[in-house]
Amino acid sequence: MARLNTKDRELLRTGKDIDLTSKSYAYLGGKFLTNPNDYIEALIYDTDENFLESAVVDSTDYTFDEDNPTIRLKTGTILRKMGYDRGRYIIKYNFLRKIAGSYETILVDESNNPYVGDYEVQPSGKIVTPTDEELSLKEYKYFIHEISPTRKEVRLATQNIKDVQYLRDFYDLQKTIKKVVPEPENPNNTVEFVPIGGLYNKSAKIKFSNSDNTATHSEFIKRMEGGILSLNNAFVTEVLTSLTSETPGNIDREVFGTELAARFAISEESQAEISKAATTATGGGRLDRLYEVYNGLVMSSPAGGLVGISRIGDGTVGGIQEIDEGYYGSPKYVWNENAPQTIELTSISTIVTGSPNTYTWELFGWDRDAKIKRNIFKQRYTDGYSWEKIRQKTTTNDGDVRILAGGYGGSPQTSLIYTDPDRTDGSTIAVELHSKHLHVGVRLTVSNDLNQESTIVYPAFLKTG
Repeated sequence: MARLNTKDRELLRTGKDIDLTSKSYAYLGGKFLTNPNDYIEALIYDTDENFLESAVVDSTDYTFDEDNPTIRLKTGTILRKMGYDRGRYIIKYNFLRKIAGSYETILVDESNNPYVGDYEVQPSGKIVTPTDEELSLKEYKYFIHEISPTRKEVRLATQNIKDVQYLRDFYDLQKTIKKVVPEPENPNNTVEFVPIGGLYNKSAKIKFSNSDNTATHSEFIKRMEGGILSLNNAFVTEVLTSLTSETPGNIDREVFGTELAARFAISEESQAEISKAATTATGGGRLDRLYEVYNGLVMSSPAGGLVGISRIGDGTVGGIQEIDEGYYGSPKYVWNENAPQTIELTSISTIVTGSPNTYTWELFGWDRDAKIKRNIFKQRYTDGYSWEKIRQKTTTNDGDVRILAGGYGGSPQTSLIYTDPDRTDGSTIAVELHSKHLHVGVRLTVSNDLNQESTIVYPAFLKTG
């Protein structure tokens, strides 16, 4: 067993920490345990630190606390599974990711093709198939073929294994740029846009599609983030005139029309610490993507056919508990137990000239709480989550949210609903987020003296981490 010694580690260590969630390092495969190639290795030593043996830890023998984040290993169970029921031992863990090759072994036939099937190990150690064809046991690894005179470079080589994935992984080791295309063995595997509300022309989300569900599918993976997507044979089919500031969908204030059309935007975030800003590509503070999907829907509308929903409760828009931040471009704020995150929302509705309007703002949504338990050693650990409806924050309770009438510095409200009547100059509120893991939605209803009324609902788009 070869391990890095102290001198080797000092030569290799740069002293630089890497954010595995950053797109700049997406090629590394994401955070540990979010990648299917991650595993934990246990090394057993006696009390004099003489190495005894190693094994890969079963995924059922550790838990991962995503919020902390912490990995808790069941060392006693791991030792017993390896046959160590009594005695004192030193156990060390390596947290590893398979980049190319594996710790596993593979059987190959006489033509060096991978073999999967029944086999027999004869007393001489020879491995044969039921038809008496001899098999070879090979490590699913690459070996050092040559070391440069400066000893700063090594040349790797493959073993004689005729396996497509094995050879592809080896090829990818020395590639800084990789071209990804649909699987060549399946000509029906193509790229298509994912429709929004049945419409393809508003979509900026794509997927691999396949008319043959039994064939191999290509897929986008985490390592592709930050790459370039090229769409060949794309042509301009129509030239549209530029949107004006008076056109709904490209506005930053209320505009005039003949019919009410409720809409709002994030107008101020100076009293909030932003963890992830609303993305410009999906409308930024105007929340264009949310408007495209939810315009015309109400709280009781079915949500089953909507895209970008990560978690849903009762199947309605009002029951949506979590949305996909990446798809909707919605913001996320840093939770601070000493101060709320406060965000201003302003109406950018289409209103009728000369008619006073009544604005009714309502907060709804969910607070995700961890289920905390203790093990036999009285240590706390997370055992799943519960989703509770948000509660009104008051001076006497530890509620989740509160409305400030008129925006920053406004009067705190005692309800999750605030009505702003007879306005001719628009309406603004501020929303205080007091709890961690909030997923808060907002419903705005606008009515006027012409008996017109319009409602817009954005579920779960204000989030704290």
